[in-house]
This record gives sequence, structure tokens and C-alpha cells, in this order.
Amino acid sequence: MQEELLIAGTGGQGVDSAGSVLAHMALEQDLEVCYISLYSPEVRGGWVTSTVVIADAEVGSPIVGKVDSLLLFDKRAADDHLAKIRAGGLVVANSSLTGPLTVADAELIELPATKMAAELGNEQATNMIMLGAYVEVRGLLQLSYFEAALKTVLPDRHHKHIPLNLEAAKLGAQQVS
Repeated sequence: MQEELLIAGTGGQGVDSAGSVLAHMALEQDLEVCYISLYSPEVRGGWVTSTVVIADAEVGSPIVGKVDSLLLFDKRAADDHLAKIRAGGLVVANSSLTGPLTVADAELIELPATKMAAELGNEQATNMIMLGAYVEVRGLLQLSYFEAALKTVLPDRHHKHIPLNLEAAKLGAQQVS
């Protein structure tokens, strides 16, 4: 098994955090992982991508062409990366910011993640809603590992936000189950 995933959005949306959480979830489940985040030089508002490769055997590189799954946080990410999805893949799109999308030969999940996060009380939880949906639909990782991954990824001063992040991930999973 090998899953190549690209998460794409704009700086400040938690794209890098999302990739890091997924990578640590996979590590918690004794899977092999390669992970890399790339971003444009703007301080705010530039593009950000996070690539995560999860496998049950050694992974050689986090550099990918076509991907099995794609998480799109906004319209620019959709415009720039939608063509990278493999036939039979999965696209999870934040319809609050992407607008409606059309995808041929792949499963498309559109959910208003930013709106849902705002209703939870914090738009910064958008990334966890997206991750929860991805984890639920793809079925490769288990939601029960979110908390351990968050404790590893988030600095101690942000551990007070773990309950909100867990709630957001569960909400994302519920929306697609």
C-alpha cells in the first residue's frame, strides 16, 4: 500500500500543520512516511503545499507527480492542482472557498469546511475538518490517532486547542460518513 497525498492552500490556512498531523498519525500507526511542505516567499497569502506519502514499506521520496488524494483549501489551490489527481483518486475540497468543482475519474467530496469551522467558533479549525473528512473517506488512518499526533505537532502553548481540533476532525468525518 502507498498513498500519495497533496494538501494545497494559502499561507495561514494550516496546510503545513495538516500535513504534519497526517504524517504523525501514520507514524503512530507504524506506517512509513515521507513529508514535505513548500511555500511561496510571501509572508501571508502566498501558496502552500504539503505532500505526504504514506506506505507500509519504505518510501523513497516525498516528490510526486500525480497523487492519489488531494485536499484543496481554496480556489487558487484548485486551479493550480486539480489536474494532479490520478484516475480513481479522491479530492476533498473546501467548498466554502473553492466554489463548485468538476472532477473526472475521481471521487469528489465537497464540504463547506470554513463555514463549519466558523460555526465551531474558530475558522482555524478548517484544516482539521478537512483532515477528518479525508481520514474517514480514505480509511487508511484511524481517527483515534489524531490526539497523539496533535500533541506531537502542536507546541505546548497550543495544547489548549486540542479539544477544538479533535471536535473539528470528528465533525469532518461525520459529514462524509
